[in-house]
Amino acid sequence: MPKRGRRGYPTAILIGLDQTTANVWLVFSESIKQGKTLTREGNDEKASYRHAEEIVESVRALIPEGFNQLILASPERTRYASEMLEHINRRHGWLTKRLTVKALQGKAVTATDVVQLVKTNRIQESVE
Repeated sequence: MPKRGRRGYPTAILIGLDQTTANVWLVFSESIKQGKTLTREGNDEKASYRHAEEIVESVRALIPEGFNQLILASPERTRYASEMLEHINRRHGWLTKRLTVKALQGKAVTATDVVQLVKTNRIQESVE
């Protein structure tokens, strides 16, 4: 039987927002694992609303595992994280009561982007 490496306890859900995708990363005390990748179909207001609701549903499924923070990351000079934070505050107040929700400036689309955020301690600072 293969030995599984140490994962640690659940700490935060990191969502890397891009123009067309949302990458869900599961941040544990000892490691970071990639979750779902949600793609956005269309470019109108309804498509962005459906995409935001998909993100909220994926976060809702992860809450029972013990995560207590939600970090929304988007590249510099974009408003993807702040728009998602506004959507959560407007439509899903229950989520802000169960999780600590923060916006972070930084790209978190690929594994190398997430490793770069870890090396610069951006994730650790926001988790604290």
